Amino acid sequence: MKKTPLNAVHHELGAKMVDFGGWEMPVQYSGILEEHEAVRTGTGLFDVSHMGEFTFRGPDTLKMLQSTTCNDVSKIVNGRAQYNGLLYPTATFVDDLLVYKNADNDYFAVVNAGNIDKDFEWFSEVAKGMEVELVNRSDDYALLALQGPGSIALLQPLADVELSPLKYYSFANGTVDGAKAILSRTVPEHDPLAADVEPVPMTAVDRVAGPDGVVARSPAALAAECELAPELLRTSPI
Repeated sequence: MKKTPLNAVHHELGAKMVDFGGWEMPVQYSGILEEHEAVRTGTGLFDVSHMGEFTFRGPDTLKMLQSTTCNDVSKIVNGRAQYNGLLYPTATFVDDLLVYKNADNDYFAVVNAGNIDKDFEWFSEVAKGMEVELVNRSDDYALLALQGPGSIALLQPLADVELSPLKYYSFANGTVDGAKAILSRTVPEHDPLAADVEPVPMTAVDRVAGPDGVVARSPAALAAECELAPELLRTSPI
């Protein structure tokens, strides 16, 4: 099984580890109900580093993204993110993803773990003949999701950027516990923040909040009426 950069930390903290789509991931620590309650009323920290990250740069980047996704990427302004769908020419889904705009011709995307290779292959196919530098940086990042009403108060002392001004679906480049990070506000569960970090700030795991297993994310997501099952998207015409 594949392992996230925080795998050793999960073992040290006594997590129950399971095979989660080919990744060894923590399914729970103290218990699913207790962890869910912590996310709903306090703060919980999730390791979602199994997800993928791509960078896109070059004069044809917007053209390529517009031709492969169903949302209007041209509407994204610098420092904002957009929920989008990656499509085949048949208008069926390859995956759902988040697209971030750093600057003109400079974009960043977060894709689902089980579709990293498939997504990158499709982007690469479409980008042939275009001036686009596409890089799969999934192995360079860890992704931590901090969720709960106390997220900002807990994370702010570790971050070098002001978190309160971050609007929904916006992000800032900064540091977390001294590590370079992209801090984003892109998940609807109770005022959360996500950080794509390179390298992982290992000391921040215990200092920020109690760790939670992947199962506790689902009821929190259901409470927020958001989808956490992209495998249900159709990849063939009806």
